[in-house]
Amino acid sequence: MTLRQLAMLRAVLARGSLSAAATELGLSQPAVSMQMQALARELGVPLLEPRGRRLQPTAAGTTLADYAERILRLVSDAATAARLDRRDAAVVRVAASSTPGVNLLPGRIAAYARRRPEIVVRLEVLNSEEVERKVSTGQADFGVLGGLRTNSALAAEHWCDDELVLVVPTRHRLARRRRVRTEELEAETLLVREAGSATRATLEAAFLRRGLPLPQPHVLGDTEAIKSAVSHGLGVGIISIFSARAEPRGGLAVVRIAGLDLQRPLQLVRDPARELAPAADGFLDFLRSAPRPGRKAPR
Repeated sequence: MTLRQLAMLRAVLARGSLSAAATELGLSQPAVSMQMQALARELGVPLLEPRGRRLQPTAAGTTLADYAERILRLVSDAATAARLDRRDAAVVRVAASSTPGVNLLPGRIAAYARRRPEIVVRLEVLNSEEVERKVSTGQADFGVLGGLRTNSALAAEHWCDDELVLVVPTRHRLARRRRVRTEELEAETLLVREAGSATRATLEAAFLRRGLPLPQPHVLGDTEAIKSAVSHGLGVGIISIFSARAEPRGGLAVVRIAGLDLQRPLQLVRDPARELAPAADGFLDFLRSAPRPGRKAPR
């Protein structure tokens, strides 16, 4: 088993085909196919199987892919640290869900880089389920996510509060309203994040607590896609107020939904079974002590 084979496996699973992986890696399709066959023979188990038009991992392939991701990331981290040419150089791996990853952490990472330029903080933005998976498998030192955890084995601490709000185009009929009732949204195309995101889970939990029927929304992959779709008049969206207020003034109008508790905590999560390296522990302490974006969601 070689690093090259593991990189090929990752590319095949990401692209869903041998030919697409070969194009990404600058290789021929037969070369990639031969290496995947050699790897399967060495391990004595099939790693890939066709499902429709895509190649999908077998159970063994999924297990190996998880290890491959961790191994390749460690190799990349080692190369980054070596290039820094400092004895105290280190890499901190942070996985974050969309709201903290896009709107809150970049500024704090930049501030920490000015304080500790020898530390490289690598940020990966994922949905909340993926954040928990990265932390629990050791692929991230710690995570930052919104809403409640699904993995109770992870330790969590409160960082700050967020709130979900409705965003509409500035010329929309609801744009001048401070609050709207849930029934007023029935005639609207509601744009939300995918299942697995904390935003979606928070929204659905709020409806269930009130005994209201769950909306049948249109799903978009990330918050920026929702904001773009709303600004082009394709619907109304539910997003974090931090993301809404990051939009240039005049782009979208922010409206709250009456009767729904759409507050949620943003949390720092880590695996208590793994001891943090000094660099990761230092950055985590910086996040704890640095000025936070409000203990309560802005009103």
